[in-house]
Order: sequence, then C-alpha cells, then structure tokens
Amino acid sequence: MTAAEIYNELTLHFWQEEEPVFPETYAGAFLEGDSLIILVTEDTEEIKEYYFNIIGEEASVVFRIANYSYNDLLSIGENALTYFTSPIWYGVVDVRENFFTIILDKNYPNSILEYEAFSASNRDTPVIISFSEEVAPIMETVIGDTQYSEEILEETDNPWTLIILVTTFIILAFYSFSVVRRKSK
Repeated sequence: MTAAEIYNELTLHFWQEEEPVFPETYAGAFLEGDSLIILVTEDTEEIKEYYFNIIGEEASVVFRIANYSYNDLLSIGENALTYFTSPIWYGVVDVRENFFTIILDKNYPNSILEYEAFSASNRDTPVIISFSEEVAPIMETVIGDTQYSEEILEETDNPWTLIILVTTFIILAFYSFSVVRRKSK
C-alpha cells in the first residue's frame, strides 16, 4: 500500500462511529514523501502496535512525538474561537506544527484589538492567529457556538497538500456538526 492509502485507512478507522473518535495519544498524521508520519504524544511499543494493527505491519510509517493530542488541540481551538466576536475566516488544527490556527478578518475593526487581548492572556496556548484581507469566504461552518469560514481551495503545487487540507476540513466540519447537534439536544 502507498502512504496515501495507509493514511486513508487510518482516517477511515477513526470514522467508524457517528463522529471521529481519536485515541488520546493521537496528534495527527500527514504524508511526507513516501512515508506516513503519525504524531503521538507518547512513544511506546504499545502505541505503535495499536497503529500497526490498524494499518498493517508492512506500512511505511514514521512515528514522531507531539506536545498536544488532536483532541486537546480541537478543545483548545474550540475554546479560543469563542473568544472572538470579529469574523473568523477559519480555525483548524495544524497537524504538522501541532497547534490550532485561527485566521481573522483584518478588515473588521475589532480584529487586531481582540488578537492583542487574546495573545496577552493566552501566551502559553498552542494557538496561532493570523489575518486575512480577502473578502469572500467559500463556506461557513460552526464549531460550538462560533461561526467561521473556510477558504479551502487555494492553488497548490502538491496535490497531496490539497487532499490533506480538504480531509482535515471535512473531519473538522463533521466534528463541528456533532458538537452543535449535541448542544442542541
């Protein structure tokens, strides 16, 4: 199997329920050359065995240590998104860098003030905030009680980058839908 097929197998494994269920030590996965990189918060033989049972022993996989699990970053990001009243272009887990990224609309008057206030009180939080000057988002999504927009279809030289971005946004959208659905019950 190729690294991309292994990645798909792993992703599908987490979607066996109504919403994704990630192990507590899972910090994400991405393709790097011909290998699948799986980020974990602990490096034990037990954890490696868990993944090899899903994807097969022959898989070309590299395990790397990350500070935060995917579940932790989703929770941190969801809490961070509720802090802002200015329009949010999107909020997403950056698996490679192991933090949550929020893109704010720079044209909104309070964006910079909210960024400065958030940054001052959350210095040790794995949240990176950037600004966009663009005007037209592609789709609107809700995480918790916060609405944000995602601009997914940017030009890329590497088709795998786009596939990973789209997959990440799909997972985030399904997760968001389930959070909203649970809160409405």
